[in-house]
Amino acid sequence: MTLVMLGECTQAFGNCGPLMAPEFAAKFVDDVQQIVQHRLTTMSNLEIKELDKDSLQRVLQQFRMFLQIALPDNKISELIEKINLSFAVRFLNTNYLEKRLQGVGEVRNIIERVEAKSILER
Repeated sequence: MTLVMLGECTQAFGNCGPLMAPEFAAKFVDDVQQIVQHRLTTMSNLEIKELDKDSLQRVLQQFRMFLQIALPDNKISELIEKINLSFAVRFLNTNYLEKRLQGVGEVRNIIERVEAKSILER
């Protein structure tokens, strides 16, 4: 399944939360979350090479909206941050210089967000 299709599939369920029983919503979101995370973490090097930052952020935004069906905002933010970090590491480990540089930039952005968050929490 392509990354765009993955985002579209999760977005389609974004407004269905009120129609689902809480127990079903929790199980459904957990199952889909595992499928999406597996797909994102097992992308081939060619898929990583062709992946642009905007597409990834759009899919993660659609995934975030989907997760709101059953997860609290702090848990969603933590999960999305972990996915961003895993992509940064994947980018750093690829053979493509452009993606390695993107990985360095992503790691830097994550560090800046963590520092800003820790300053706000003081």
